[in-house]
Amino acid sequence: MFKNFVFDFDGTIVDSGEAIYQNLLDSLKIQAPPFHELRRYPAHKLLSFLEVHVSKLEIPKVVLQVRSEYKKYLPKLALIKDMNETLLNMHNSGGRLFLCTSNSAENVHQFLEIHKLSHAFENVLGTMSIFGKSHGIKRTLKKFKLSPHETIYIGDETRDIQAAKKAGIACASVSWGFNERTLLETYNPDFLFDDARELLSLIKKT
Repeated sequence: MFKNFVFDFDGTIVDSGEAIYQNLLDSLKIQAPPFHELRRYPAHKLLSFLEVHVSKLEIPKVVLQVRSEYKKYLPKLALIKDMNETLLNMHNSGGRLFLCTSNSAENVHQFLEIHKLSHAFENVLGTMSIFGKSHGIKRTLKKFKLSPHETIYIGDETRDIQAAKKAGIACASVSWGFNERTLLETYNPDFLFDDARELLSLIKKT
């Protein structure tokens, strides 16, 4: 199976999707569908919705504001159920773990320190663009000399599937995050999991 595991952060490792969504709405001062309905939205549809209320040029500014305010949520955010044990098992089994996220590296490092998981990850790459993850994945592959055939990206959104495919690696989707299972299925991820412990099946046995 795989030796290298590149993770998304929000919604995949940490249960933060609804908090970020509400923060975004508060920043934009708009009314929007509840979070459980938003989970049916692919990334391009969400962007179209946002552009009704804010210009495309202003979206990066709003995203930066949300990231900045994210810090106040950190102490309250929880790991996905069984994620702590799963990540430690993957690390202790010889898997190389990385993070590639549209959140800031500073926020992620702080969260990992709170939960004593910093040692499990070799690198955290925070990307500036919410739609530029494929570039971040490619940078991680190149910097750490990772074989694409032995590397998989693990995320909770349709854009994670698209980014992994664009970067030329496999993708595992998780159904507990931002996008619901039925939507993820339509984007044909290589794997689709409903429980964090199922990720252990991806580890290459030595």
